[in-house]
Amino acid sequence: MKHIKQYLFLLALLITTHIAFGQSIDYTKADAAINLFVDSNKFSGVVLIAEKGKVKFKKAAGYINYAEQKN
Repeated sequence: MKHIKQYLFLLALLITTHIAFGQSIDYTKADAAINLFVDSNKFSGVVLIAEKGKVKFKKAAGYINYAEQKN
């Protein structure tokens, strides 16, 4: 669980750093990073990136019930 928090913090830090410096986010890279964590069983959840009230990127990944591995 500690590693998941570290990975999520790093991902959030990278995304906010891009936003803070006015650079655009490469959503394909964000999607690839999320897939990497999902494939290695280190993330299961939802990611939402919005700017000025408009959704720019959204993705739900992993299991609803991880113990029973139900999607």
